[in-house]
Amino acid sequence: MKKLVVCTFLLAILLLLGLRALRLPVPSRVDNPDEAPVATRPEAPEQRLTVAIAVEQEKPSPPSPIPTVQEPEETDSGEFPPIWANYKRRLGFEQYAQRMERLGAVFLVWLPAEKAFSRIDRSHHQLVTFDLSRIGPEFSPCLRTIEDETRLLAYLKSFDCTDAEVFLALPNSVEQKIQSEIRNWLAEKGIPLGTVAGIRAYYTLNNGQFVLNAEEVALKSGDPVSSALAIPLG
Repeated sequence: MKKLVVCTFLLAILLLLGLRALRLPVPSRVDNPDEAPVATRPEAPEQRLTVAIAVEQEKPSPPSPIPTVQEPEETDSGEFPPIWANYKRRLGFEQYAQRMERLGAVFLVWLPAEKAFSRIDRSHHQLVTFDLSRIGPEFSPCLRTIEDETRLLAYLKSFDCTDAEVFLALPNSVEQKIQSEIRNWLAEKGIPLGTVAGIRAYYTLNNGQFVLNAEEVALKSGDPVSSALAIPLG
């Protein structure tokens, strides 16, 4: 009986020790959260970030309402070179202006403050509003600049327009006649239109006819070509 009690007691002790060996470890309490272990993520592979930088382009200036003559290309593009015509050489301004007005040409003044064209009505001494849409269908877009004309400056001064620009607009029929005559002459001389930088000319009266005399063709190469082309205008 005593041996049975001893064996039972020893068996109980062994079972107790076995249960303690199987017990899972319990993590110790962390009193200070700053000392708690921090789980870290595995480092991701390095990636390159490509940034597309958009460069803002300069915005083009708004088109000027004043039609301008563009210089021709090096090849025959059909654009007509400028004509540098002198009326002071043989005619005074009054005679020149009267002849131009007979042909239907008009003198225009560009008023910067109003941003509009006005027609100079010399007979009634007034400025008349001019519709810009007439440039092209009715008048040539190749406007002639009138510079350093004392009579016009004095005339415009009476309208407080001393800073205004003055242009001459030819009817399309007159412009086409001038260009056609010069094109034919250049073709006869074997001179491509695209090689011409400009034509020097002057106005005169010949037996009552108002005539434009083209006396020299300036080439882009720098070599001038003399001409003796008289274009009667009427």
